[in-house]
Amino acid sequence: MSRDEDSGEVLASKLLMDIKALTILYPSDVALKGILAKSFVDDSDDDVRRLTRVIVPERREDTRGSALIAASEILLASFLAILGIGSLIPSMIGLGSPRQLVDYFAGQLAPSFGTGPLAVAAPIVDLAFSFLLVVGALLLLRRAALELKEAGLVVETSGS
Repeated sequence: MSRDEDSGEVLASKLLMDIKALTILYPSDVALKGILAKSFVDDSDDDVRRLTRVIVPERREDTRGSALIAASEILLASFLAILGIGSLIPSMIGLGSPRQLVDYFAGQLAPSFGTGPLAVAAPIVDLAFSFLLVVGALLLLRRAALELKEAGLVVETSGS
C-alpha cells in the first residue's frame, strides 16, 4: 500500500469516528439531518459537495410505480367524470324523486349488463379496475410515507 492510501484510510477512519460521535450527540434523526444539511448540503465548497454527491446517491424515481399511480388516477378520474355526467342527466330531464332516479339508472344499465356485450366482460373489467385502483392507492401511500420521512415528519419511538 502506498503512503497516500494509508493516509486516506486513516482519514476515513477518523471521519467514521466523527460520524459516530455526531450520532451520539444527536440521537434524534431530525436533529442530525438538520445539522448535516447545514454543514454539508448548504456548504459552497466544491470538495464538500463532491463528497456529498459520492455518499448520497441521487434519488431515482420509480417509473413503474409512477405509471401505475397515474393509470389508477386517470381511471378513477374517468369513472368519477362518467358518474358525474350520469347523475346530471336525471336532474336535467326533471326526475324529482329518489325512486324515479333509481328506476332511470336501472332502466339504462339493465340491458347492457343482462344480455349485451358487457355481460361477459363485466366481471373481468371490474376485477382489473379494482386491482388497478388498489395497487395505485398502495403505491401512492408508500410514496407519501417516503415524502413525509424525507421531510422529517416521522414519529420517533423511544427505541430509535
